[in-house]
Amino acid sequence: IAPLKIPKVALQTVLDPEVCPSVTVDERMVGRMAAEFLSLYGNVRNVAMIAGNRQADIHRKNFEGFSGEVSARGMNLLEAVDSFDSIETAKSLTLGLCEKFPELDGIFVSSYVSPGVCAALEERGLGERRLAGKVRVIGVDVYDRTADYLRRGSMSAIIYQNQREQARRAVIALLDGMREG
Repeated sequence: IAPLKIPKVALQTVLDPEVCPSVTVDERMVGRMAAEFLSLYGNVRNVAMIAGNRQADIHRKNFEGFSGEVSARGMNLLEAVDSFDSIETAKSLTLGLCEKFPELDGIFVSSYVSPGVCAALEERGLGERRLAGKVRVIGVDVYDRTADYLRRGSMSAIIYQNQREQARRAVIALLDGMREG
């Protein structure tokens, strides 16, 4: 049986380029951008990171980019912890970080759990609009809950990766390549 010649492209999964081209996010760049955003506030010096699981490639690379850029910008990385993609765990970790590090003034959340982080800060009175700026939160992925926290001022910025647009561009590039070849 002859193999079918069906065009394919992998999204967010790196495969052998000879077998299947892939499109991914530059995870280290996301981490560097988060540190850069935090540094732009000027008063952010002591930061933490709440990852999904740094054993996973995406979060490990986010951490590498973030920690490197934090150091390059003269900020202090107080701690990096894993939420294992649990909003409740992220909330608990945030409360613990605030207790352990009263000087904490910035958090990068490299998973979709930033609503837990923002809820914890609001509980402590650090993320409410009237106190916005005490702890800056940089998250990833825009969805209803993160957008609400952004509008309320509990979240400072969201790095949006727009996977739908990445997929659209990948398919167009694939089809263009087929037309040329």
